[in-house]
Amino acid sequence: MYAQGDYFQIEGLKAKAKERFEKTFLNTANEHSFAATVIEVYASTAENDRGPRDIVVQLTRNNLPQLRTGQDPILSAHILQLIPQFMLDIYDECARYQKYSPAWAKQQSYFWDSRG
Repeated sequence: MYAQGDYFQIEGLKAKAKERFEKTFLNTANEHSFAATVIEVYASTAENDRGPRDIVVQLTRNNLPQLRTGQDPILSAHILQLIPQFMLDIYDECARYQKYSPAWAKQQSYFWDSRG
């Protein structure tokens, strides 16, 4: 839906697509669906069109501990290797967020320290 809005230059359709995507992105997340979604978003949007990419990056940052926990983490090294731009975007977002949110940085530090 976002791609059609972009192609036909219908900003309202793009906005509606982003809204629906944001609400449903992590609803049934598993490693396969997460990877497929990220691949589709990065393959189907131009690098300068940050709409869906920003949603993926922001939701990933907001849910990083949950996405990296467990024996089979949803956010695996494999997806980061497949899409280096996604990895770079997450890195940039976390660095930016850490700069402006010391509480978030402290929470992440505790999480990573506990993983030893």
